[in-house]
Amino acid sequence: CDTFAGHAAVDADLDGEHAQEDKFADVSADEVRDYLDGESVEVVAGDIMETADRIPGGAIGFLHLDVDVYPPTKFCLDHFSSQMPVGSMIVVDDYGFVTCAGAKQAVDEFIDDHPNWRRLHLITGQALLVHTGASS
Repeated sequence: CDTFAGHAAVDADLDGEHAQEDKFADVSADEVRDYLDGESVEVVAGDIMETADRIPGGAIGFLHLDVDVYPPTKFCLDHFSSQMPVGSMIVVDDYGFVTCAGAKQAVDEFIDDHPNWRRLHLITGQALLVHTGASS
């Protein structure tokens, strides 16, 4: 899932440099489809906050988020976590980077609001969120 046109929504106070419209628009959905031809992958183009319902329902065991900015990070955590059973994991790619303060804030808010999830800050700059089922 990708916009293939840069970030659809940013929080100007948190997401700063990511507000550039064409910063992440250097590849098209068709190029990715061609590259992945023959794989059992569906490329979903568009704003994840508008296209999430195109993703089949059911349990999600692992989710990798690399959306850089606050609005889609918050949305994805809230939207997809309800489909994730105990033991499932989320990797948030940009958690520890100063250029991605919005992603960090969204993760921290999610952890504050969901006591059954634990956060590990990896040395790679990512956050690993684990659904423990425990509430404290």
